[in-house]
Amino acid sequence: MEKWGMLTNIYLRTVTIFVLSLLTLGFAYLSYSSAGPQYQKLLQEERSLNKKKEENENRLKTLEELGRLLKEKSESLALISVALPKDNPGLPELFVELDNIAAYSGVIQEMQESITGNQVALRKKTNNNEGGEATLTYGAVPVSFKIKGSIPQIESFIEELYKNLRLIRVKSISIHKENEASGQSDNVYTASLQIEAAYFLSEEALNKNQSTDSSYGSK
Repeated sequence: MEKWGMLTNIYLRTVTIFVLSLLTLGFAYLSYSSAGPQYQKLLQEERSLNKKKEENENRLKTLEELGRLLKEKSESLALISVALPKDNPGLPELFVELDNIAAYSGVIQEMQESITGNQVALRKKTNNNEGGEATLTYGAVPVSFKIKGSIPQIESFIEELYKNLRLIRVKSISIHKENEASGQSDNVYTASLQIEAAYFLSEEALNKNQSTDSSYGSK
């Protein structure tokens, strides 16, 4: 009888453990069944967010590249406007540049003035992007001035003049030594220069100049 009671207790414990195991597995299955779709949904949302993040990063890179290109274009346009002002000879700016070059070279400007006369409009054929020819019309305003200094200083002035961003052509230059009566040192020379400073001439400005009886040439 006692033995029978022991077997019964063991059987009941075994059944209880089995039932609890089934209940645990069932609960785990139900939890997985309910959490699985939510987990998959979260994974999809994460992939979607990562994709959007990547797209935004690519857009940002594109914007940064566009900004860089725009800055380069703006800087190029700024340099072009300095080298070839539009519809304006830009004489005040040119005279400032001549003053700066003279100060850098160590020469003394004796006189600086625009030559009396009409500005000249020049037409030049250039190659365009399509491989054909395009006509570029630009103005050239003549300017004359004198400088004093040693030969190396005068040479330095002319070299810096050609290095200047403004498109300038030296038409003529003559150098002579100062007279002893002037009291200048033996190595002081005077250089007389005639230059032409170019500027872009639009069709509108060209027509306006033609209507005011300006003289024109071709090149």
